[in-house]
Amino acid sequence: MAKLLSERDVVSARLLTLEISEDELALYVAALNYLLENASDELVDEVAGAYPDEVMAIRDDLNDLLDLDMLKNRDEQLIQEPL
Repeated sequence: MAKLLSERDVVSARLLTLEISEDELALYVAALNYLLENASDELVDEVAGAYPDEVMAIRDDLNDLLDLDMLKNRDEQLIQEPL
């Protein structure tokens, strides 16, 4: 389950520092993919409160985090495995 670590307001945005699992992050990416692939642009805007290109950028950022986490985990496993 996601845990809120901190929050602060910067200009008109509320920035959150969260602790979430890799599985949760993957679920968020999958949900955004489903929305973008199956909904009209108007429905994406209505449901997400953002234009499709903004939702795609958010999805891509989350995907990048997920890819970094997977690479980190892979590297940690390689380091831990005996030669």
